[in-house]
Amino acid sequence: MTGVQTCALPICKVALLIGHETRNPQWADIAARGSSSVDDARVRASAIESLWGLTTPAAKDAFRRAARDTRHRVAGAGAVALFIAGDPEGMSAIFAFARSEQPEFRATAAWAMGQTANPSFLPALGPLLKDPEQSPRTLAVKSMVAIRTRMKKVREAGSIARSEEHTSELQ
Repeated sequence: MTGVQTCALPICKVALLIGHETRNPQWADIAARGSSSVDDARVRASAIESLWGLTTPAAKDAFRRAARDTRHRVAGAGAVALFIAGDPEGMSAIFAFARSEQPEFRATAAWAMGQTANPSFLPALGPLLKDPEQSPRTLAVKSMVAIRTRMKKVREAGSIARSEEHTSELQ
């Protein structure tokens, strides 16, 4: 699922490539602490996103700093990274973004919920569907679809596994 974090700038793609290749939390942390312009926020978010899946203490520290960033893109990438790393602070941050006064953070919350595809976020998406701003509403719909699609795939996978077990029992 994409949305708020998508960055078509070549520099963002370079940041993602460097992060994916090096898997270096220190590099991403330094990149994520750059200036606060819009383009830099996208690059900073891409640097953090490039490390999604890492669970080292250094990576989690970088993710925590990013999740507390004042720029919604960076904070969202950090919160999702923490969630993926199994850190409960990720889920807490996403819920906090959903309650933010700033519509950009509410949109980021909706986007992040879809990135995780975790059904625990479905109740929090309800209020975002009624948000006074368009962006949180649009992303809430996309995230609900992503979560429900994942739930359906999980159910189908369970049905296939049960069917295969039943077939093997009959042989």
